[in-house]
Amino acid sequence: MRSDTPEGLHHRTELCRAELCVAPNAAPPEGGSDRTKGTRATTALRPLISVFLIAETTAQFHVTDAYVRRYWTALLGPSTVADLLRMVAAAERSVQIRRPHSLSCLLTEGLVSRSPSGYAVSNTIGPLPAHRLRRLPLFLRTELRNVSAA
Repeated sequence: MRSDTPEGLHHRTELCRAELCVAPNAAPPEGGSDRTKGTRATTALRPLISVFLIAETTAQFHVTDAYVRRYWTALLGPSTVADLLRMVAAAERSVQIRRPHSLSCLLTEGLVSRSPSGYAVSNTIGPLPAHRLRRLPLFLRTELRNVSAA
């Protein structure tokens, strides 16, 4: 049986595989500290922020509700909704968290507000604003109208 691979290709593939193997117990580089372990020297850590809960009286849905996960995720994206959930969890536990990547989007949508002592977030959320419904796919807009009418 004739092989279609050129002579020596198999050998080069084996060498490439061997180079990719890393010992699971590899030590950090000399002089590396716990703070920089696993990060490059050019990687900056995001600052810690304080988050606290506020009472939202007009909101209808808890942030873990299926409505939020279906429609707000379609509007904002999964990472933004995940950041919102992390902020609510941090506020409920009264701990600081690293500044979320999508904080500007949450501020723009009014789901988070800035205050002198940190960021205010509610564990409840209102329905999608009417002016944002155009951003949803047609099947979700139709589904949302049916849910709202019921």
